[in-house]
Amino acid sequence: MIAVQLLVIATAALATTSPHGVESPLVDAAIRAHVADAVGVAQHDVEVRSNGLGRPWSCGPAARLDVETAPGESFQRYVRLRVVGTERGAQCADLRLRTEIVVWEKVPVTANAVGAGETIRLSTARVERHKVVGASVDPLAGPYIAVAPMVEGAPVTVSRVRTAPDWKAGTTVTLVAGSSGLVIRTPGRLLANAQNGDRVRVANPATGAVVVGKITADGLVLAQGADR
Repeated sequence: MIAVQLLVIATAALATTSPHGVESPLVDAAIRAHVADAVGVAQHDVEVRSNGLGRPWSCGPAARLDVETAPGESFQRYVRLRVVGTERGAQCADLRLRTEIVVWEKVPVTANAVGAGETIRLSTARVERHKVVGASVDPLAGPYIAVAPMVEGAPVTVSRVRTAPDWKAGTTVTLVAGSSGLVIRTPGRLLANAQNGDRVRVANPATGAVVVGKITADGLVLAQGADR
């Protein structure tokens, strides 16, 4: 009898000090549903690594559980929440818990390690949300160039990249000036990197003059008022 009592006491102590909390599928399911609804993801993308319970759950399997978190909670891994259990019209639990929750999401990542200034080849991977710092890039808006070295599988966010230019400084483009049937075209040298549609500065090698105009996707730089 004494041995049985000691075993019960030891088991209770172990449950209290477990870093993962006391096992309770009912509590885990309620937390998972709350987080999925708050973040806007599927429940299978929410992992409850620790429910924060320090003792066995006191409500029965038919209890209703309500989970609350602070307004504006970002769910970045460690989350404080309140779990209230109601059974047969009476409150059976009211707990404040410090939980460990991981939200998984598919984001653009590097397909291979890249150095600073290198073009990034994108892939997609399921990543823990708290490891993604900042907004993910739009895969369709690239290509992107790494600002600093990145390991393979690193989340690609806007702060870690710059967009590769459509046109590089030094490229030969065509200056277009004039209108109403009198159009002059002459080669020029682009003075800075640019994207299609940017206002750019172009040097005319023949005269040394610098002309400002808008660059098009076909390499024309239209001076103000110019027709194609």
